[in-house]
Amino acid sequence: MKYWGFVVLFLTKVTTVLSTNCDPSDFVYQYTQCDDQGQRWRIALPKNHLLQCENVPPPQSGVNCSFSCSAGYFLNLKDQRCEQCPPGTYSLGSGQRFERLSKWPPGFSVENYPDPTEQLFDKGSQQLHCPTGSGWIIEEGEIRYQPTSCISKLSISLQLVQNGYIEFTVKMPKNSRGLVSNIDVRNEQCQSYGSQFASLLRASEEDSLPNADWGTKKLELRRGQNLVTWTVANNIELTTLADIIYVSKVDIIGLPYTSSCSLCPAGTYTNVLGKSYCEPCPPNYYSTEGAKNCEACREFQYSSPRSSGCRTKPICESFDYFPIYGSCIGGKQKVVYGNIQPIICQGSSPGSLRKPENSENDFCVKCSPGMQRNSQGNCEFCPKGFFSSGENCSKCPEKTRPNYGYFFKNWEKLPEFAETSCEYVTFEEAKECNIKPSWIPRGDRIETAASRETGVALELGINVTSGFYNLMVDDSAKLSIDNPIASFSIEFETKCADESCSIYIIQEILNSQRSFRFLTVLNGTLPRQNMGFPIFHNGKTRFIIAFMRSGTTIGADSQSDKAIIYSLNITNIGFIHNQTNIGGADSCIPCPSTDSMGNCRKCPRGNYIDALQNRCVPCPSGTRLNRTSSQIGPESCVKCGPNMESEDGVECSFTGKIVIETKDKHEKPMKFDFGPLKEKPLVAEGIKVFAREGNSYFHSFNISIFKTVACQDFSNQQFSLSHLQREDTTDNEVQFCRSTGVPVNPEANDTRSSKVVYVSPLVVGRKIASITKDRNFRNFYLTDKDLEYDTMTDKSRPIDIHFYFDVIPSHYHRCVNGSLGVLTTRCEPTATTEPQVRLPRSCPDGTCDGCLFHVIVETSHACPICDPEDFQKIRGECVNGKQQVHWIPSKHCILTGAQSKERTESCTSSGDLKMLLLLAGVLIAMLILANVIFYQRNKRLEYRYMRIIEGREPEEMETCGLESSDEDLEDDENDTKVYFGRKKDYFVAGVKKTGAANSVVNKPSGNAANGLSNEEQENFLSLDES
Repeated sequence: MKYWGFVVLFLTKVTTVLSTNCDPSDFVYQYTQCDDQGQRWRIALPKNHLLQCENVPPPQSGVNCSFSCSAGYFLNLKDQRCEQCPPGTYSLGSGQRFERLSKWPPGFSVENYPDPTEQLFDKGSQQLHCPTGSGWIIEEGEIRYQPTSCISKLSISLQLVQNGYIEFTVKMPKNSRGLVSNIDVRNEQCQSYGSQFASLLRASEEDSLPNADWGTKKLELRRGQNLVTWTVANNIELTTLADIIYVSKVDIIGLPYTSSCSLCPAGTYTNVLGKSYCEPCPPNYYSTEGAKNCEACREFQYSSPRSSGCRTKPICESFDYFPIYGSCIGGKQKVVYGNIQPIICQGSSPGSLRKPENSENDFCVKCSPGMQRNSQGNCEFCPKGFFSSGENCSKCPEKTRPNYGYFFKNWEKLPEFAETSCEYVTFEEAKECNIKPSWIPRGDRIETAASRETGVALELGINVTSGFYNLMVDDSAKLSIDNPIASFSIEFETKCADESCSIYIIQEILNSQRSFRFLTVLNGTLPRQNMGFPIFHNGKTRFIIAFMRSGTTIGADSQSDKAIIYSLNITNIGFIHNQTNIGGADSCIPCPSTDSMGNCRKCPRGNYIDALQNRCVPCPSGTRLNRTSSQIGPESCVKCGPNMESEDGVECSFTGKIVIETKDKHEKPMKFDFGPLKEKPLVAEGIKVFAREGNSYFHSFNISIFKTVACQDFSNQQFSLSHLQREDTTDNEVQFCRSTGVPVNPEANDTRSSKVVYVSPLVVGRKIASITKDRNFRNFYLTDKDLEYDTMTDKSRPIDIHFYFDVIPSHYHRCVNGSLGVLTTRCEPTATTEPQVRLPRSCPDGTCDGCLFHVIVETSHACPICDPEDFQKIRGECVNGKQQVHWIPSKHCILTGAQSKERTESCTSSGDLKMLLLLAGVLIAMLILANVIFYQRNKRLEYRYMRIIEGREPEEMETCGLESSDEDLEDDENDTKVYFGRKKDYFVAGVKKTGAANSVVNKPSGNAANGLSNEEQENFLSLDES
């Protein structure tokens, strides 16, 4: 008890001591929660909770809750005044900057979940797993999106005390067509109010591109709780491992006051008061966090810009030097060696490789085609009208013309119209890339420099400032892939550590708007190969070959990676306004005819040049001239595909009417007419993906079998990189296109329906190549599952016609044969109005492997046309004197022309009466005919009866009447007379000729009916004959 009393006494004494007056530095100041009027109180609290101060400052009315200091200032709570940030610090005023992160800050979260469309590509896996280290991650102090098969969503939860904004400093990949980005802003009621048109998919006035490649995107936010989500998915057919999104910093404005300034991150500094940002340290300098100045590296050290420390210089190796070729004199040339800039290695260190000695007797490499050595030993173009294979120039023979262009095979020096450059991929600050040269000429090739710099893209540019002129181009047709004005070809190879290296071949169109066209993007190690591309823009152009080594996107370049170019050809370089070519000619082309000035004339459309006879020859019927070829020889004519026609040798076209032979020779061919589909839009939509919190996207297919469709971005999402930010994403020379539709929710007070923005266009097919019932086409096969035959019997299978489009080369590793678009038109007699366009049930997103894209159209216009024997004419009921006449076709054919429409004809409603009248008329006619027959019969019988009566008079009966004169007797001497008589019981009949004896036949009366003798019968019949 004695000890406990002492303890209590001691604590009492301590409390008494601690309850004395405190020093002003012992207090910290805070604000209370804001009330409904936006007011608050400032209170003072002891730093140590054990302190019992008697002189605690009383609460004071605080500044308004919406108050904030300007950028570069902070709020001193003691005095409630804004003060400037000291050197080594910075402030955004009412905001906060997130950069140089090591972990996710409070309020930041990431969610990765499987993409349903990926399950269609990998059906063998039961459940897709989202790999770690991809999607939204923190790497090298930055927020980055690494391509992944899953959908990745970055969420930022914010509580703003006033209206503000969030601003991303971001860099998109060079070719971001494969990425589908969607930003959504929601309030505390989870209602979407962010204008997505202005937020991401379209540039706004508040967006900026300070360093041309890095850009800022600003989203306006409202006071209160806000949830910002940035969701990214990728189209695997268009995405490469180099398609990374970089977010170097995130600024949030509208937060509560800041009571202190932020320290400058390592590698930056400020040496003045009131800064809103920190300056980066230059190369070979470094700084730690909160630095007021940058420190210089020591002599044997070096550093990159914005470095937090210095690194020891390595020893020099062979790749730190490059050869410089001199003039060729007498077949020999001098070679000296220089250092690749910037010089990082130490040549004086032990083990370091010294610069190679100069060489005087190296053999010269032959000049490029179209060039020859001049008297100084340098290569120059041949004179006009001459050509060469790289040695001496020769004049082109008569009736030929030079084939002008740039044909580079000699790489002793960089051509005067070529240049090398580089750019940093991962650095936000404006930093000049000083790798010189970034591509090194090595005589018979040119290859990328093995620079020790990291995060760089090495670029080779070829300038064509004159434009192009091609005598053989078809002036009446629009320049296109099939009607190019020139061609670009390159022979190259790449050697890489992994698949993350990339080579870009780009055409930069140097017009007022400066647009770009990606010729190809390839990844990984590639064997030596030759690739060609048609050029269909006539104007100033710059071709760019950019190479990024493995690991470049994360700042860990593989120094052993390299790209090698062996030859590079650009044809038809010249001036179109004066119709002249420049450059050198590698060969001479036959010229079938010339004008009065001796200039070569072009062949008519659809004609190739017969080199043997030196004349223009039309391509045979059913073929077209390949205008991307040399147009020399019959091999320049390409045969049209099945059911495609070409009469002029220019284009293979589809008229709409085709005839398909059947497998059974006894069956007649099927005739089809697809003409009614000419003006019908053929649009199919795939499944919707990631419908979470209103975010979703789907693939939309736009197809035409008669004309072209637009394949483009309907809004600009390219806030990307340096010279590629205004890439021309429109391609109007296609017939089969897929775009990604992103539904855009309207703002809360917007009563309009939601909109859809179409991005990431993918050319599936440029032109129809074949129309057939066959299921095989160029290493592709339509399976029963593709056509939904697996659930049908052979007899129940519909009539399908397949439209195969041209195969498109693909960089996707699964598509070794390229990608193919197929449109299957299916006979559906009931679909007589609008065609039903859909995707196969087995591939509801249009493709199951990223290589074969398949769309099905069900319509009656895909049914065969009926022949006259295939339909029956049917008349309808007669109503009000009118009746409908229509034709009923057989099961699998349709009617065309007049038979396809019902016809109205006049008719009589009393049909039964008509039949009765007709029957009565027939009966009456029969009765009349019978009466006539009976009448004629009775007349004959009466006549015969009278003759019989007249012939039965007695023989001795004298004729009554006047006596005839002798002359009369003579006249009647030869006349036959018939008389009738009766004598007792005999009937007597006789015939007497004047001047001859009468013969009388007597017969008993009892046999008068049928007992006539033969003589009597003859006499009786003679009466009839008379």
